[in-house]
Amino acid sequence: MKIDKRIIAAIVLAFVLGYWWSGSRQETWTPHKDRPWLTWIAGAAKRLLWIAIVADPPPADTIDEPAEARVGDDGYRLVQHKRGW
Repeated sequence: MKIDKRIIAAIVLAFVLGYWWSGSRQETWTPHKDRPWLTWIAGAAKRLLWIAIVADPPPADTIDEPAEARVGDDGYRLVQHKRGW
């Protein structure tokens, strides 16, 4: 597929029209006041995610041996399952 000037012009026009259309509505998002349980669940989820960031330190890298690719006696590759590959 060749990219010529018409395709580039169509892509640029689509971006310009999308930008113009999205900017024409100046509505701001506000939570619904008639759904207190959903508002509470969303707020609790946000707070728990912030707690999860600082709660546990990342696991220490306990694997000291270098990764190696070996072939077993049967001719298939050996996988170190503790390393993933």
